[in-house]
Amino acid sequence: MPKDRDLDIFLWKLVNAVDPGGHFWFGLSDRKREGEWMWADGTPHNVTTDWGSWNWGQPDDNAGGEDCVHYRKYSGTWNDMQCKTSLKFICQLTQDEGSRDQASCVMTAKTVCTGKVDGSDYRGNLSVTTSGKTCQRWDVNEPQFHHNYWPDPVTNTDLTENYCRNPRLPGRQYPEEANLWCYTTDPSTRWEYCTNPACPI
Repeated sequence: MPKDRDLDIFLWKLVNAVDPGGHFWFGLSDRKREGEWMWADGTPHNVTTDWGSWNWGQPDDNAGGEDCVHYRKYSGTWNDMQCKTSLKFICQLTQDEGSRDQASCVMTAKTVCTGKVDGSDYRGNLSVTTSGKTCQRWDVNEPQFHHNYWPDPVTNTDLTENYCRNPRLPGRQYPEEANLWCYTTDPSTRWEYCTNPACPI
C-alpha cells in the first residue's frame, strides 16, 4: 500500500514495468462510509493530511459509487472508480502468508536502488528514453515548447545537455516527477520516462 511517497513511487514503477498502459487497484477505499478512506489493512487515510498522489480533482465519487482507488495509467496518480470495475491489482501479503510485509518491500526498494527511487539525485549522461527516443536539450524549445524546466543555477537541478533528469519544482507535483524523464525530439511525443541506471526497477 503506497502510504508514503517513496513506496508510492516504488510500487507505481513496479506496476508500470508489468503493464505500462494498465490501471491497478492498490488497497484503498471508502466502501464502508463515503468520504472515510481506509487502507486494506484497516488503517485510515486522511485525504487532507496524509501522503497521497491524487489526480487533479480527485477523489470525486463521480456519479456516485466510486469507492475504490487505482493508479491511473501512464501518470501514476490516484483516481477513485467503481469497485466492480475489472482491473489488475497489487496484492500485499503478510509475513505469515509466506511473503514480505510493507517494511520489507521498502527495504527491497532501498537495496535495489543505489540512488533515490525517483531519480532526483541522478547526474549521469543517459539521454535516451525507455522506448529509445532521443532526449531534447533542456535549453531549447524545439520541437517541444516548455517553460517550467530550464537550466538554472538557483534551482540547482543540473539540467545539462539532453540528459535524463528529474527536476522538482518546489511545492508542485507533476506526473513526470515520479522518475527520470526528458522532453523528446519526436514531435509526436512531448516527454517520456528514462530508465534510472541507479534504480533499474
